Amino acid sequence: MKKDAKLLIGGQALRRLGHDRHTDDTDYLVWDEGGDLFQHQPTGDLINAAANPFLRAVWAAATETEGVADPQTLAELKAWSLIQHCQNMNFRKADQAEYDLRFLGREYGITDLPILRQHELAGPVAECMACLNHAR
Repeated sequence: MKKDAKLLIGGQALRRLGHDRHTDDTDYLVWDEGGDLFQHQPTGDLINAAANPFLRAVWAAATETEGVADPQTLAELKAWSLIQHCQNMNFRKADQAEYDLRFLGREYGITDLPILRQHELAGPVAECMACLNHAR
């Protein structure tokens, strides 16, 4: 991705791909060297890929169509968010991330999370892979 890009991710990106889960949140993956990981703006929340090794790898591999992240990128991000929400004991959001991950596996044939495998422990990755494997 180009450093000045703003990539739509999260619930609004999933809605554009045909997902049925409603959300008012608008999230973008951006590159902001030296910026905070999470930045809240009136137009949406920004997640700074430059501030995290996993997100840097996702950014490098991401492709887009009309500013929307591709399904593989969304799956990597949803799996990462599932792990983060479980670690923070925010199980409502973890359930939503699991539902979203199953959607991507079922509708877009996502079967692996190679970037996540490189950056997370085997146990959490196995939980995310189970979501994809049970989506069919």
